[in-house]
Amino acid sequence: MPFKKRVQMIMARVLGLGLIHFIGKTTFCKKVGQEKIDAARGPDGKPVIIVLFHGPHFPVLYWGIRGSCIVTSLSADGEILTDIVTRLGYSTVRGSGSRGARRVVIQLTRKLREGVDVALAVDGPKGPAFEAKAGAVLLAKLTGCAIVPVAACTKTYWRFQSWDRFRLPLPFNRALICVADPITVPENASDEMVEVERANLERVLLDLQKKVDDDMSSLVLRLPDRKPRDKMYHQKSANLTRSDS
Repeated sequence: MPFKKRVQMIMARVLGLGLIHFIGKTTFCKKVGQEKIDAARGPDGKPVIIVLFHGPHFPVLYWGIRGSCIVTSLSADGEILTDIVTRLGYSTVRGSGSRGARRVVIQLTRKLREGVDVALAVDGPKGPAFEAKAGAVLLAKLTGCAIVPVAACTKTYWRFQSWDRFRLPLPFNRALICVADPITVPENASDEMVEVERANLERVLLDLQKKVDDDMSSLVLRLPDRKPRDKMYHQKSANLTRSDS
């Protein structure tokens, strides 16, 4: 790797981690429903599969799922993210839906069987936003671990024009994290049942995200949507929040 590129990556790691800690340490976070995660573990203390959407995930990443295993991409950006989240206390599996997907499922299954929680942004790696993929449902079927839907929002944030409309919270903020009831998937679930559970998971997450967004009534800072695809911004997200509509 060229020297200039190495320096850029080091700076991105240092600045990225510093910004995350600055935002995190100046924000008050309220968690609702933490007991549902404990209930999902059962008397044996089994690990859980924590699921959420891309975009509003920052509060969950910082306050909600430390110690779990997450998936990061094989790109250079993924390498930077891997370094940052490792320093935040996570373990990682490298891969994506198109590159190394089978290996990712195998490694996540192994992590769960070792007793490590797994956290997945179910509309990744590149969307469409707010459309759940079947990965979490398949993991639950393979391992018997419960799926725990989680959603979050902050009182103020900058909304990017990326595919997921990533929300970067401002410092000196308030955050809310809510947990929904666990979802279990039978180990003998058919392909049709897997699809039913995937659709149910998507609906639960959409309802939960809307509830959290409505409760926070956030102040959103953003650039105007200029591209036709930005104006569409997926019909599923159009009514998700008042601030993003």
